Amino acid sequence: ERVISQLPSKLAEDQKARGSDQSVTYLLNTLCVKHKHYWSVGAMSYPNFMNGCRSWSNPDVRLMAEVFESLGIDFRVMVVVRDALDVLLSTTVHRHFGRFEPTGHTYASIVNSAMVDSQLARLDPTFFKCLEYEKFPAVPEGMGSFLNVDHSDWTFADTLPKFYHNVARAKGAITQHDKALNKLNNLPNRKKSYEDLNQALKRLRKICGLDQ
Repeated sequence: ERVISQLPSKLAEDQKARGSDQSVTYLLNTLCVKHKHYWSVGAMSYPNFMNGCRSWSNPDVRLMAEVFESLGIDFRVMVVVRDALDVLLSTTVHRHFGRFEPTGHTYASIVNSAMVDSQLARLDPTFFKCLEYEKFPAVPEGMGSFLNVDHSDWTFADTLPKFYHNVARAKGAITQHDKALNKLNNLPNRKKSYEDLNQALKRLRKICGLDQ
């Protein structure tokens, strides 16, 4: 609400400062507004923020699309889809956000209900484009123009590889993902948690057109 209430005036200030009618793109998850203290919308991940009810703290892109478009502001969503096991390793092993088993079931529920059923399935497909985290730094054709960031001398697709490089894959190393995947057969509770999330992410990939 704070971002939405202050964004029109911020846009007007920026437009005046630039002194032109050239359009500008804001990355919402980097935007901060002043409300007593500086306040941000977080990483815009699912879940978002680090509070006591974290699994309920999810952005609503369908609602945001409706609100921003009503303000005359084009709203676009870049959905980054990641491998189920990598998600669980990143959250529960690397950053210790809870335990593996319940986290997989919780995230599966978030993907199914919050992301797919309540949001992307009810959002005009022209509002979002999807990409696979594992394929970084490659991005789908037209992503830069979709986000309104490409220019004659700068493109999103050409610039991203300069900042992202997967060393483990480049060296052909056996990753933690591969080792964890091999262990799942001996850990039935973990395997079920992984499978639940994997099935949910397959639904997400399907609505994103990434299942082909």
